[in-house]
Amino acid sequence: MNEVTTQTVALLVDALEARGIRPDRLWADLPLSPAELQPGRRIAWSTWVRMMARVEDTCGADQVERLFVPGAGVRTGHRFVHLANAFLSVRDLFALFARWGLRRNLMVITARFAAHGPRHADFIVTIDPDREGSLPTLRFITGILHSLPTLQHLPPATVRLAPGATPHHARYRLELPGEPSRFARARRVLRMAGGASATLDELEQQATELAAKNHALEQQLDETARAGAALAAHDEWLRLALDAGRIGIWRWSPTERRIRLSDELGRMVGLPGQTDLDTGQLVERFHPDDRARVPAVRDRALHHGEAFEIECRVVRPSGELGWLQIKGRPIARTGPDQVDLVGTIADISDHKLLDSRLRFADRLIAAGTLAAGVAHEINNPLGYVLGNLELIRQQLATMPAVAPTVQASLAQMTDGLERIRDVVADLRAFARPDEDVVSRVAPRVVCEVAIRIVSSLVRHRAEVTTAFAADTPDVIANQSRLGQVVINLIVNASQALPDLATTANRIEVGTRRLATGEAVIEVRDNGSGIAPEVLPRLFDPFFTTKPAGVGTGLGLAICQRIVGSLHGRIDVESTPGAGSTFTIVLPPAPPEAAAAPPAPPAPAPAPAPPTTATPTTAGPRRVLVIDDEPVLRRLLRTMLETEGYQVVDADGGRAGLAHVTDEATFHAVLCDLMMPDVDGVAVHAELTRRRPELTARLVFMSGGAVSERTRAFADRPDIVLLTKPFALDHLLGVLASIAP
Repeated sequence: MNEVTTQTVALLVDALEARGIRPDRLWADLPLSPAELQPGRRIAWSTWVRMMARVEDTCGADQVERLFVPGAGVRTGHRFVHLANAFLSVRDLFALFARWGLRRNLMVITARFAAHGPRHADFIVTIDPDREGSLPTLRFITGILHSLPTLQHLPPATVRLAPGATPHHARYRLELPGEPSRFARARRVLRMAGGASATLDELEQQATELAAKNHALEQQLDETARAGAALAAHDEWLRLALDAGRIGIWRWSPTERRIRLSDELGRMVGLPGQTDLDTGQLVERFHPDDRARVPAVRDRALHHGEAFEIECRVVRPSGELGWLQIKGRPIARTGPDQVDLVGTIADISDHKLLDSRLRFADRLIAAGTLAAGVAHEINNPLGYVLGNLELIRQQLATMPAVAPTVQASLAQMTDGLERIRDVVADLRAFARPDEDVVSRVAPRVVCEVAIRIVSSLVRHRAEVTTAFAADTPDVIANQSRLGQVVINLIVNASQALPDLATTANRIEVGTRRLATGEAVIEVRDNGSGIAPEVLPRLFDPFFTTKPAGVGTGLGLAICQRIVGSLHGRIDVESTPGAGSTFTIVLPPAPPEAAAAPPAPPAPAPAPAPPTTATPTTAGPRRVLVIDDEPVLRRLLRTMLETEGYQVVDADGGRAGLAHVTDEATFHAVLCDLMMPDVDGVAVHAELTRRRPELTARLVFMSGGAVSERTRAFADRPDIVLLTKPFALDHLLGVLASIAP
């Protein structure tokens, strides 16, 4: 395949000619035609590798690193040059070159830019391991990186190729030149806009259009007019980028207690046309649960002089909820004691929706993978429960005096049913889409639930051991989402293990506390490990080393996003052939408030005045049972009549409501939540209209609310819900609590 652009070939040609070398002699016998070297065409990677090998043989390895000189190969119409001059900081320039410039021209190469401060950074380049490696190409890139800042009329960067480079992988140590002060403000603003979601293709098209407009202006205006036009073009470029990324700019003055917004930001938060307002007006647009959190993060950043980033919800005028990503940093105004905060707010509502759908889809994929294991886990306890039932039947029929044997069998049945209940409860908690609800969570509990869910899938491949430190702090998280991360890591670890005896493969899940107070969850295996060239891309979306149809490449990317949303991080260490360790680091939950002293006993209440209503507890205690399952109705009748209740049963909501006349009295009403004719939600609404006093004695039963309507109803604080199956003692306790 043709994977090297002729622009790259032209860059090499210009560099050679600048050194007085005729390039045509170096590849005269290579399979190249004049048509292939025309602008806009590409040549094969193998041909390029042979070119670079010839160049290194001719010039020497040390000269290849210095082959590219400032100005060589820079063509004024080149799109990357326009982007380089489009007001990016030098760090942004290197990041853009890593993400787009290098990959676009050498398509088998991937690169990553990692800054270590204002002036120092690493530039990591990897050649596709399935392609032929080329050390000369990696050395040639050294010169390009050295000269890259000259596109912005800055001094060259200091570049050192780190030891250990291979034909497929190289790391460059960079020392970047300083930024010119007269462009500092514009570049700072653009860094704030760095989260814009516009694609690189759109930016490329805008850069080309901007270059054409600037060229026309340069022919008509003098130097002063051109400078003014360039500034206007900068502002337009910024506006286009912000509009495309749905980003607004703000500046907050703590002394004036006022905030200034860009037009886009005013529209975004439901305050169109308002660009200068009191801080409280903006805070009122936030969701009530976030109104205190956002100012607290802002004030802490101002106090410590550090940048901050936070996500929060905004309530739009229509009542619709949206998600905002707020970034900010302090800047000096007129002196060290005069500091403002400036930043951006991006509308990430669509991103949140997509992210939620991806997480749920990934969760469904994981649930499907585990379905066979879960079925196996359920069938085991069901098998011995049914066996014990048959044993009890036989013993009662022939030997009625063997009560200890019967009791032992009943104990085994109870144990089996509890195992079924635990498995189903864990799976329900894992699948429920309540990812926005966070609470205080113990990492050990999250790990134990995750291990139970995957046990049937993993136990035939490896021994799973645990090491939970007693001083591991709690964290603030959504237990289901954090459990999803641990499940994914355990499943990945099991898939990395070789096909050996179970005792030879090990997976260890542990928790501990760092010296800094942070909580740690670790998943360690002794599998095949991860290749060094794969590690930099491990968390990239859709990147996977698994065979087609086995993995989506989204699991680890989603894990990283979930952990990041909890203000934590996920790291990995791996040695090929010796296994891998994934480490989740999360901030600790704040200390729990001390319990308040007990309140003094309240005075005895005065005797209630006499009432004319018919007491519901006079005479036999009557219970109305509404359920469309005949077996369950008979079971409840037997259980309750044994305890002295008088039971009236109905085979559905419609029949149950027919029993609720003005004269009928009931101690309690037991009602199934999901029924085909009239469900529990409708029964509640009708009782509220006809007999409101009965709604306080209404107890719902459910094996799982499967619709959004019933799920929202069951979550209401005034609803009493029994989850099937439930024990008689639990049922009697609930009945006693609602109507003693």
